Amino acid sequence: MREKTKHSIGNGSPHNIIHIPAMNEEAYAVVGSTHGIGKALVEELLRKRKIVYGCASSAVDQRGNEMEKRWPGRYKHFICDVSDEQAVMQFFAEIAKSGVTLRKIINCAGIGFAPRNAVDFRAEEGKRVLEVNTLGTAYVLKYGLPVLVREGGAFLVCGSIAADQADTGADAMYGASKAALRPLLRQAAVEKEHIGMAFLYAKLGYIRTRMTAADDPEKWRVHTQYGEPGTPEETAKLLLLAAENSKPGYNELIIIGGGYRYQPMTVLGKKGPARSAVMLLPVTSLPNDYSCGTLGPEAYKAVDELEAAGFRAWMLLPLNPTGFSNSPYSSYSSMGGSFNLISPALLLRDGLLSQDEHDELVHPTRFTDYGDLYATRVSMIRWAHRRFGDMNHPELTAQFQQFCTENAFWLDDLAVYMSAKYRWCGRAWQEWPDEALKAHDPEAIAAYRRAYRDDVEAMAFSQFLFYKRQLAELRRYANVHGVRLIGDLPFYVCPDSVDVWANRELFRVDDSGRVLEYGGVPNRNAPDTNWGNPCYDWERQRADGFAWWRKRIRFFAEVYDALRIDHAVGMFHCYCIPSDGTAGSWRPGPDVDGAFSQMIANEAGRFGTDVIMEDLGEVPPGLRERIADLGFCGMRVLQYAYSNKYFSRSSHLPMYMDDKTACFTGTHDNQPLKDYLADKNCQELDYMMYMLNVTRKEDLHWAVIRYAYNSPARYSVIPIQDVLELGTESCMVNRKHLEKAWLWRMESFEKLHSLCGRLRAMAILSGRKDADQEESMEALDIMREVFNA
Repeated sequence: MREKTKHSIGNGSPHNIIHIPAMNEEAYAVVGSTHGIGKALVEELLRKRKIVYGCASSAVDQRGNEMEKRWPGRYKHFICDVSDEQAVMQFFAEIAKSGVTLRKIINCAGIGFAPRNAVDFRAEEGKRVLEVNTLGTAYVLKYGLPVLVREGGAFLVCGSIAADQADTGADAMYGASKAALRPLLRQAAVEKEHIGMAFLYAKLGYIRTRMTAADDPEKWRVHTQYGEPGTPEETAKLLLLAAENSKPGYNELIIIGGGYRYQPMTVLGKKGPARSAVMLLPVTSLPNDYSCGTLGPEAYKAVDELEAAGFRAWMLLPLNPTGFSNSPYSSYSSMGGSFNLISPALLLRDGLLSQDEHDELVHPTRFTDYGDLYATRVSMIRWAHRRFGDMNHPELTAQFQQFCTENAFWLDDLAVYMSAKYRWCGRAWQEWPDEALKAHDPEAIAAYRRAYRDDVEAMAFSQFLFYKRQLAELRRYANVHGVRLIGDLPFYVCPDSVDVWANRELFRVDDSGRVLEYGGVPNRNAPDTNWGNPCYDWERQRADGFAWWRKRIRFFAEVYDALRIDHAVGMFHCYCIPSDGTAGSWRPGPDVDGAFSQMIANEAGRFGTDVIMEDLGEVPPGLRERIADLGFCGMRVLQYAYSNKYFSRSSHLPMYMDDKTACFTGTHDNQPLKDYLADKNCQELDYMMYMLNVTRKEDLHWAVIRYAYNSPARYSVIPIQDVLELGTESCMVNRKHLEKAWLWRMESFEKLHSLCGRLRAMAILSGRKDADQEESMEALDIMREVFNA
């Protein structure tokens, strides 16, 4: 048995003079602060500029001293054995004397004990675990709670799921400590003097520390369908999220890996996203003096208008680079951002374009001009990269290098692919003249990088500009103004894409990239509809735990505040059409055992990112139940609700919606509401008037929008075309005139601005916008006038 060290209270590094925090400065106490999860928590708090009082039981461990040196004035270290009542009392007495406001107490002591095997497990070690976990928590509660603030204070204890699943005795050891810990917290939570405080028990498992089989990651992939174990740093972020958002009283949380959550975010005590009004507005449709809308000043203007109109979220179409069809759902990269959307105005602001270069890009158009974009935007990126190279800007250079390192798993291939594609005049990779490069041969790729180094780096720089310099800045601005960004992820990719070029083993293509099976849908009295996208090889993807998808979801869950996953029915079943023209057939999707959807929940849960699943079309049995079980939102579209074919049986009627629903008046795929109403027959219009409680047909347009707001749905999503009462001319997907698809743009913000009062009134009256009584009465007056009531 390890010899028990005699512990003492005091500064772990007497040679280092510690700045005493100012009175009332907020602080955190972390018990077990020098290793594993505790150390990761401390470092995350210090990066957030918090004051941290930490303690550990070992005087030999120098990590506490090192952290004091690294964070002078922010971290103060003590030696404290939490199973020693006198030591714990002195630790909190020192915190009380310092004059800080103690906001949270986090106890990580004891979770590092985990024998590797049955031979290593000894009763003495198990006794020590119980001593540290149970006695230690009792003492920390006893002496820490009087120092902790009452309103908003949180006491978090980290327990542990058995670190391995072999017969080591760890299950019994941790079971005993958990059985003792939870009653302690529950009892503290109901005591009168602790009203207003939150008590949280976090069970941790599958964390990549010394107590896991970190030296054998393949073993851990066998143990869990959720992928490789996460890092302490990832888990620390989720623990802090839990501590910040836990409701008063007792809360419980399971984290099965680095940021993976086993249960919905509501378990954290964090309220789900508030009832939100959402504007569906493509970035390309924003008005400006260029060939299409961008992430520049016009996007910031859009945020201002959305805030004024009471919208809490902005739903975007995919921002990926578009291919020959101009559709954002048919991109040559599932990860890349379109440099058509990079703002020349912001590049000029940042000194990355000269005035003359900027002026060459000015091209005011009524509709998006993809021809001009193709002809000019590559030059824009190369100009910007050249000027970046001429700058002496160490901080920006370091940010770019960090971005390249963190995103190498997709960026390295994309940079080469984009450079080669533009070098060979947009030809598909299957038609490149360099056979070795076409085959994705590593030596050929390295040779191409050497030969065209500047151009390849310019393509990588375009992604840095897109994600870190423009989209991230826009998101920060939107969030400050109470507007969340909802990203859109297409389900399929193009045959001519960097994804297939670099990962063709994951798709139903042969070695040369020729598609073997396409995705699509069957038609009763017509040939199958072929979407032109290769099907996935799901068995191959399952073999590596859906690694490609997992990285993709993780990346975008951090980029956006919420995600819409396109074509969610593809998780359950896929219609595969052979390339030889024979009839297609239904195949099982990747979620036959629930692993794929759980992976999405896990990765989105790392960042608390809400997920909307596009569960439209032929919905297989069990899909919507699975979506609800994981806390995702399904989609309902009011244009599908009012048909004399279904009447009250339509699942798209608001009375069948709940908080796990995103209610759309229409999607980018539908005709605008104005044209939809014009096409309804008299019987259907009468039904709508009855259901929407209006007496005039001319009131139906705004009544549908009002019904979306008043529905139980978490999100009411209104396309900009419906808000502006536009018709066919504004269709994003114009099925009658395909050459006009994806081209529509707003003329100005003038009409949207004029409707802000009406939209805000609906948001207030439907509980989607907070307001006082006076503003609520004003909102009621506005809506009475709209409906002449």
